[in-house]
Amino acid sequence: MKYPRLFPPGKTKEIRLSEKPQTILTWLPGAGGMLRAKVFLPAPGPDGKCPMVIIMHGIMTTKDVYPQPAIAKALQAKGIASVTFDFNGHGGSYGKFRGMTVLNEKEDALKVIGYAASLPFVSRIGLAGHSQGGVVAALCAGEIAKGHCEIADRLAAVLLMAPAAVCRDDALNGNIMGATFDPSEPPDILKVMMHELGGDYIRVAQQLDIYGEAADYHGPMCVIHGEKDGTVPVRYGKMFKSVCPQCDLHILPQEGHLLNGDKTGVCSMATDFLVRNLL
Repeated sequence: MKYPRLFPPGKTKEIRLSEKPQTILTWLPGAGGMLRAKVFLPAPGPDGKCPMVIIMHGIMTTKDVYPQPAIAKALQAKGIASVTFDFNGHGGSYGKFRGMTVLNEKEDALKVIGYAASLPFVSRIGLAGHSQGGVVAALCAGEIAKGHCEIADRLAAVLLMAPAAVCRDDALNGNIMGATFDPSEPPDILKVMMHELGGDYIRVAQQLDIYGEAADYHGPMCVIHGEKDGTVPVRYGKMFKSVCPQCDLHILPQEGHLLNGDKTGVCSMATDFLVRNLL
């Protein structure tokens, strides 16, 4: 599928606050190619600065699918900027889906986080992710905290929505979203829900230490998980509370993996956490 290029691929627009809120479609450098992104900017605060949240989507979806844009718009109304973007091999970004792994998504995210941190008007930084995006957000938080880098002092909130930490066990058990395989000899291509998942995805997932990495982050964290989640059993969300005692854990009895039963309530819960810790 071809995507409209509103300006030359590879060119990142200059981003700056203006008197009114604005949403800017742009390109940002990723780990292996350019990423399609949207930057949601609020009106500037009294000091001309604002926090920024990097919001990460799940596997087989995009930046433009709930809950990413809903949270971004809600934050914008509260005076918080955000970036939504398509991971490599997804949406309008460069790369092929079969080449995507959790770790190269992590590298994409770290590039976007570095970009956000470089903007002169950005103060504190937050991370948010749904499903596999939640796993990536947790891995990035641990990496940043462990690295004791300048960004670590500004990372003030991590929101994980139905974080898909089940991906490691699925890869080890030889069953990813109903597609079965021999985990000792992963196939080069695994067809999953009309997508072609590469063998590297499986091999990388088998080696992930999601909870160990997340435990290196000691700042404010919130996990929102649906009790009726049939894709990522709720125990995987609860485990984050075990390794990160500071985590606010919200188990929603009527929600499934998409957390779309009560969109207003879910977005309000997510936004309230981010506003409380970023403003």
